[in-house]
Amino acid sequence: MRRPPRDPRDLLLRPRRVLWAVAQGTVSFLLLAALLVIGARLGVAAERLRAIVFVSLVVANLSLILVNRSFGATLRGAVTRPNRSLWILFGAVLVMLAAAVGWRPVAGLFHFATLGWRDAAVGVAVGIVAFALLEGLKALWFRRAPP
Repeated sequence: MRRPPRDPRDLLLRPRRVLWAVAQGTVSFLLLAALLVIGARLGVAAERLRAIVFVSLVVANLSLILVNRSFGATLRGAVTRPNRSLWILFGAVLVMLAAAVGWRPVAGLFHFATLGWRDAAVGVAVGIVAFALLEGLKALWFRRAPP
């Protein structure tokens, strides 16, 4: 515990922080919605598109964890800072994600098509775009004052 406790008179949820959370959700939603609409217009089968969007959703959520991990450290510092629990969580989530979209018995439970590498790469790419956009937005959002 390197930081002193929060002053009990301080607001627990600062308006700027709440707006940041809404902005993050909006960016993620818009990217996922765009993927869904573009995929539907291109005629991608519903089960396949559902699986691709699910991969994007999971990777976007992992991105949100990384984006919100640190506001003062560099991106490299936030990712390389030791946190065994974080990497165990990420590993478990990725194993379950691989099972959900790559193993037919589990994919069938979610009405997903089993994804090939290209489809999975599209889903991961959208999640990475969410990460990059949110990191850039964070740099602008909190440039003047910490959250």
